[in-house]
Order: sequence, then C-alpha cells, then structure tokens
Amino acid sequence: MNYLITGGAGFIGLNYLEKMSLKYCNDCFICFDNLSYASNENELRKLIKNRNNIIFVKGDITNINDLEFLFKTYKIDYIVHFASETHVDRSFYLENLFYKTNVDGTNILLNYASEYHVKRFHYVSTDEVYGMHDLNDEKLFKENDNLNPTNPYAKSKLLAEALVIKYHKENNLNVTISRSCNNFGKYQNDEKLMPLIIKNTLNNKPIYLYGDGKNKREWISVDDNNEAIDYILHNGLNGEVYNIASGIEIDNLSLTKIILNILNKELSLIMFTKDRIIHDKRYGIDCSKLETLGFKMKKYDKKTLINLIKLYISTNF
Repeated sequence: MNYLITGGAGFIGLNYLEKMSLKYCNDCFICFDNLSYASNENELRKLIKNRNNIIFVKGDITNINDLEFLFKTYKIDYIVHFASETHVDRSFYLENLFYKTNVDGTNILLNYASEYHVKRFHYVSTDEVYGMHDLNDEKLFKENDNLNPTNPYAKSKLLAEALVIKYHKENNLNVTISRSCNNFGKYQNDEKLMPLIIKNTLNNKPIYLYGDGKNKREWISVDDNNEAIDYILHNGLNGEVYNIASGIEIDNLSLTKIILNILNKELSLIMFTKDRIIHDKRYGIDCSKLETLGFKMKKYDKKTLINLIKLYISTNF
C-alpha cells in the first residue's frame, strides 16, 4: 500500500511517519510537505536515510501543479492529511493564510483524492472546533455536539471538516476525521506552549502566561495520538468523526509549575501578560466513541502526565 502523509515534516506528521513506516515496513510512505518554518527538514532527512520505504516530495497542497505531479507519479491508497497552519496566535494576524492552506488546500487535495479513487482519506482535525466550556463546567464534548469555534485557526479547521464530509456525501469518498486534544512530544515547534516553557526554563528566561494562567488544556503524547489516528484510518467507519483524548486536563499555570519543579527552577520565572482577545477556557472531549470502535485509549492521571513530560524533556532537551 502507498500512504500519502501531507505535512509529514511537521510535528505530528513526522512522528506518525517515523512510527508507521516501521510498523508497516512493507508499505511505502510518501511525505508531501512544503518545508515551511514549522517543518523539521533535517530530522526528516535523517529519517529517510534510515528507512527505505519513505519518499519525500516537496510541494504545497494549495498548488495544483504540485498535486498533479504527485498523483500522476504515485498510486495513492491512503491519505493522512496533517498539513495545516496550526498556531492560534498567528491565525489572528495571518487569517488569509490559514484559510488558504487549511480550507482551499484541503479542498484541492480532496478533489484529487476523489478523482484518483483513494481507499481512504483521513483528516486530522482538532478539539478546538467545538468552541469552549466554562472552567467550572465538567461537560465533555461528543462528536455530535454543536460546533462553535472561536478563533480563525479553529474556524478554518471546521470549514475543512465540512469539505471532507461534502466529498464523502457527494463523491462517495471514503473518509474519517479525528479531533484530538493538545499534543506534545519531539519535533514540536518552539512556539508551542510546552517546548516554549521548557526552553525558557532551561535558559532562565521569564515564562509569560496569558491572563491568570487558569485556562485548561487536555494533553496527550504525540505517539498515543498517532496510534489512535492509525487505528481510525484502518478501522474507523466511513464518514465518521472520532475524538482522541487522554482524560487529563490541567491549567497552564499548573503545567508550568510542574515543568519548573522537574527542572529544579524557581517559580519566580513565571510572569503574566495581557490575555488574548479570544482565549478558550477549556475544551474537554469524550473519546468513548473511539473506544466503542475497539481502540483502548490510554487514560492519563497526573503522575502519568508528569512521567511523560520528564521523558520528553530528558530525550529532547
């Protein structure tokens, strides 16, 4: 089988490529990436040297010529579509770029997937499409809940989801969608919260948190997320959406304190800055639908999260 991994040089995509090219060592993995500032080109090159079943094609999902070459050159069986602009802060001042990449690019890719009859198109989305819960609300979002994204990034991901479902209904394209909570792990861009906190802590630089730092996020290791994505790709029901969650929610201030404690640094490094104009309080998602499908989701407690963060720090910094 031939797997097309869009955004395969990005954070989650590269981790997926690394694990699954080993798991399915007799299959071929085609990494398609435009090598933007958030890519890990050097790490991708290293991986390709050590694997004989990975092919790299540089290209942009918004460029018809790039995709025309890709689909005419390789027979694509499965698509895992990671390629996306993902940094929420940037989405407020680069809104057009986010819609071009996340919406227009997905639409073009879906058109080729339909034309060339891929076996399955899996779209990697986010829990942010739901909108937010209040901090004191213990509700968990389910896949059929109303969707009310609050920032340009999340809105662009929801529009892309709608296109995926449209191609499923109108073109009979076999599709699945996953909505994951916050990922962490190797290859993550320094702009993201956890690596930013760790690097600033190691360099004794101030750690600036928005508002009072009480906004909560649910965290999952990138490897656990990718195992779930792979399961959905091969076992998910056609046209269905699945949440991927760890069960551990923690506010940004507490997360920062955990990292400072692991690195034996003073809490005085913590600073507070003006909050975003729009800053979701918490998400919280229910992954029972995926478990009903047969996937055993790892559920974290605080100790598990701390140990995973310790491992992440020790192996990457």
